[in-house]
Formats: sequence, C-alpha cells, structure tokens
Amino acid sequence: FTLYPNPTEVDNINVNYTSEENGSLTVKVFDLTGRLVKQEEKQLGIGEQTFSININSLTKGAYFIQLDNGKRKGSRKLMVL
Repeated sequence: FTLYPNPTEVDNINVNYTSEENGSLTVKVFDLTGRLVKQEEKQLGIGEQTFSININSLTKGAYFIQLDNGKRKGSRKLMVL
C-alpha cells in the first residue's frame, strides 16, 4: 500500500490499497515507541481502494501506519510535519 501525502502537514492522509477479497481492514497508527495511538476499521471491496485516515490528533513526528486484513499485515512510515 502507499500513503500520500508523505511527509504531510494536512489533517487527512490517503491510502491506496489493493484488496484481493471483500472484507474488513484494520488500520493502526503507532508512534515510534510502539504505542498504539489510533485504530479504525475499513470495509473494502475487491480491487484497488483509496481511503483517507484522519490524523489531526497526531503531533509532529514519525509514525507507523499498519494495515491488517486478517491474513497479512504491512506497515509504512509516516512523517507528520
């Protein structure tokens, strides 16, 4: 998956994700100490998806965005300016 804009100064980031099946996706945001600072569920269909995550509660710094569909997990680094 890809995150944009990254680095960001806006309240929402966009995620491009390709789903191989219908179902839910857990989105988790961790700070650099590994503390979970945000979590939400997204319902997705098959194919390429674009959705946004509201990050206005995050302070400046580095974070990891983790996506988990129940079978696979992936993470990307996000910089909030």
